[in-house]
Amino acid sequence: MAIAIALLSIFILVILHELGHFLFAKKFGIAVEEFGIGLPPRIAGKKWGETLYSFNLLPLGAFVKMKGEQSSDTSPRSFGSKPVWQRIIIVLGGVASSWLVAIILFTILIGTVGIPTVISDEEEENVRRSQVFISQVAPNSPAEEAGLMAGDVLEGFGTMIQLQEFVEQRKGEEIQFSIQRLGESEPISISVVPRIDPPEGEGATGIVLQRVGFLVSPWYKAPIQGTIITGQITLQIFDGFGRLISGKDDVSVDQFMGPVGVVNTLQSSLSFGISNFLYLVGLIAIFLAIFNTIPIPALDGGRFV
Repeated sequence: MAIAIALLSIFILVILHELGHFLFAKKFGIAVEEFGIGLPPRIAGKKWGETLYSFNLLPLGAFVKMKGEQSSDTSPRSFGSKPVWQRIIIVLGGVASSWLVAIILFTILIGTVGIPTVISDEEEENVRRSQVFISQVAPNSPAEEAGLMAGDVLEGFGTMIQLQEFVEQRKGEEIQFSIQRLGESEPISISVVPRIDPPEGEGATGIVLQRVGFLVSPWYKAPIQGTIITGQITLQIFDGFGRLISGKDDVSVDQFMGPVGVVNTLQSSLSFGISNFLYLVGLIAIFLAIFNTIPIPALDGGRFV
């Protein structure tokens, strides 16, 4: 069931992306010959007005077929007959649609259950359900030997300082951590023996901590916060791509997961609740928008160029 929801979410994101092209084409008076959900061969279709709305066999996306889009046709109501600025808006309409989906999802989350955000120990205002999780595990450390992993949530601790004090008082002793791990429906118990004399730059257990809380805003501020967060995430992703291209040591191709990894991560995020799942869907919508700006022929970026 979870994997079906994950696949359906990605499918819907692609449909909404294509809907952006469709709506702008209609807005500027272009004849849209077909709006297809899935890829051919066609299973069924219904024509309303001049447009055929079709369902197709391969659930790999969606498409919009505009008059004259793939030819030099400049007849009235063709894609090629429109001014360049209108064609640019139509081509980038899908990118804008994906960003809008992210803004809407983040706005809903911020105005209701909250959106997961990295926070300091001191931050409490407008924050709900704070958790401490592991962001890094040092090689050959007690944490790695015990099986602790990046992403594990350490239950029972509301701040990082609480956990650090707990460990500091028990160096050399076996302690039990209750872990909530992505993809696991039940907490896991893991035993760790903190080092009395850890290497320089590492803690007693060899983990780096971060604190996450769910940021909540009043409904009238939520759209602004949703837009700001979408912009911040977009800049962070662009920065990551920039570091990858420039060969920075802190970013590698291995950190970018493929389609299978995305589906598995979405599926696993459901075990952490609907807010985490919807947040991840919003992130994927932003990735979809950015990916489509790449200037290669098959993508919106290439068509824009």
